[in-house]
Amino acid sequence: MKKANNEKVASRPPNHRLALKAPRAAELLAGHLRQQIIRGELKEGDRLPKEQDLMEAFGVSRSTFREAFLLLEAEGLISVLQGTRQGALVHRPSVEAASRQVNFIMQARNVTLDDVYLSLALIEPAVIHRLAERATKADIAALRAQIKEMYQHLDDDHEYGLRAGQFHRTLVERAGLVSLTVLMELLTHLVGAYVEGASSALPPADNKTGKLRVMRTREKLVDLLEQRDADAAEALWKKYFEITREVMARWQPAKAVQDVYRHR
Repeated sequence: MKKANNEKVASRPPNHRLALKAPRAAELLAGHLRQQIIRGELKEGDRLPKEQDLMEAFGVSRSTFREAFLLLEAEGLISVLQGTRQGALVHRPSVEAASRQVNFIMQARNVTLDDVYLSLALIEPAVIHRLAERATKADIAALRAQIKEMYQHLDDDHEYGLRAGQFHRTLVERAGLVSLTVLMELLTHLVGAYVEGASSALPPADNKTGKLRVMRTREKLVDLLEQRDADAAEALWKKYFEITREVMARWQPAKAVQDVYRHR
């Protein structure tokens, strides 16, 4: 339970002490706190007790405690503010934090942007087929609302890109594929960064014309989803990816993922 000052109490294991021994003590302590965050026992925005209180609660040394916190901070699960007497701030696992690690791995393996886009081109049309077979009025309303927002931000490459990425993620989410939604979030963060850079390199008139053409395709897709025409919706989305891939290559060729993030 929470203390009156909104400080979250990290629970002890059943024997009240972890009985930790170096050199794995910090890893075990970090693992215990990590599981509390993942299970939701420690929630986004909670503050852990102060350093001394945790050291006494878990029976660990100051060096062990700080090493454990460094592990959790590197994973994006807590943030430790320097110069404050308050406890560390808890963060739930996020796609944003995970996407940075995925991008590092892709760069290390020299993954091309075309490889990423081809992966999306294989996945999304199949997802569209599934969504068309089960789309509800709520699904259609959500997608139309996102299309409306994209129209409102046609002149802002950054905001438009964010909403375009969200549209793709919503398609997968509304198809009821939770694990694939997470994967799509990772990939669309990367593609969104590329699209934003490519769009800004175009003359304004060409940029807007291209966006309007894509918007009409998105509107047609939602119409087909509403009609539950799964085959036509899937075929349209395959064609969309074929054309968009060609256009992206002409806009701003990027041979590798690292080209997208070099100046970010």
